[in-house]
Amino acid sequence: MMRKDENGYIAVETLGSFTLLVVLATSILMLINITIVQSRIHYALTQTANELSVYSYVIHAAEMGDLIGGALDDVVEGLDFISFFIGDPRKIIDDAFGTVIRLMMEKHLSIAGMSADAYLKQNKVMGGFNGLVTSFDTENYFNLNGNVVLTVNYRIEYSFGFLPEAMKTLSVSQTAMTKAWLGGDNYD
Repeated sequence: MMRKDENGYIAVETLGSFTLLVVLATSILMLINITIVQSRIHYALTQTANELSVYSYVIHAAEMGDLIGGALDDVVEGLDFISFFIGDPRKIIDDAFGTVIRLMMEKHLSIAGMSADAYLKQNKVMGGFNGLVTSFDTENYFNLNGNVVLTVNYRIEYSFGFLPEAMKTLSVSQTAMTKAWLGGDNYD
């Protein structure tokens, strides 16, 4: 039997416990959401690397590898004389290659009825699709072991309970690597 002066304590204890339970459940749901977003971005990155690997086979099968490499060098050398006007030709080619990779990734991140940008913004990826920073170098597109290597960096906003403002972003870096078809050529 409760004493008359203890009537409010049960309500206060219940409210305190319920509040902690809600904060804990919300934190767990946010962790699950972050994991799903990371998994989806990794899937898009891996599928893009796989597609690039397939295209490397097409280039090899058509015996265009040396032609493309030589043509790229010729283009860069040919553009050197006007680099004063257009900037570094290698950077322009890297930017064009980056655009192709971003378009391929965007295709894999899109969900039926929702663009990649809307999906990422909805899931708190800072900057949405433009917040994904792809990293690669066309000179090292195929690493020394003949692998296609792509890296993406991004930040996710989150709020677990009462974290300070400085701790409300998570920086993520993900890399996908797959074997390229190089026909046994040694690219050392």
